[in-house]
Amino acid sequence: MSSLAVTGPSTPGRPLDETAPANPVTPYGRSKLAGEQAVRSADVPFTIVRPPVVYGPRDRQMLRLFRIARRGLAPLLGDGRQELSLVHAADLARALLACVEPAVALGRVYHAAGAEVVTQRELVALIGKAVGRDVRTLCLPRGLVRLLLRVSAAAAGLRGKRTLLTPDKAPEFLAPAWTASSEALARDTGWRPAVALAQGLAEAAAWYEDAGWM
Repeated sequence: MSSLAVTGPSTPGRPLDETAPANPVTPYGRSKLAGEQAVRSADVPFTIVRPPVVYGPRDRQMLRLFRIARRGLAPLLGDGRQELSLVHAADLARALLACVEPAVALGRVYHAAGAEVVTQRELVALIGKAVGRDVRTLCLPRGLVRLLLRVSAAAAGLRGKRTLLTPDKAPEFLAPAWTASSEALARDTGWRPAVALAQGLAEAAAWYEDAGWM
């Protein structure tokens, strides 16, 4: 399993398919590309799956957004119009299993994304609904986002800790879109995402509540 970070950002309204050249814009994306290259050179059978943002029960990365939404005020990075593809963890698991049997999947690269594309602003609203809050949003100008990332990295360094909020994440946070087409995976394996975004976010919120993570 790789990441959409290898494919790179897309253009609003134009989800990328797997024929797009690799265009990682962060160290994370470049590390995933290096992993793909290592697999290709290892002379073993492989199929590479690149998911976008993964969410669902037990996930800790999206948990932060749920906690922020619960407070009722969420920052938007830029103007909030960044378009996003997501995939529920259960759908991603089914996508990986779907790649196991078909011979046509050998040596291929696939995206595995949910059917819906949402803006950053729409995603925050959906998460707010999942946690039972009307969320107000605050747009952070691009220059301020870059400044805050530098401050975050410096503060973490002073405390001797690591943080994901570093300046090299700016190209990811401020890209116009991170969207992917999964038509190739559907064509070759019959896989289709089954979990609607609103349903999946509600399930995740309920799990977080039951687990005491919220």
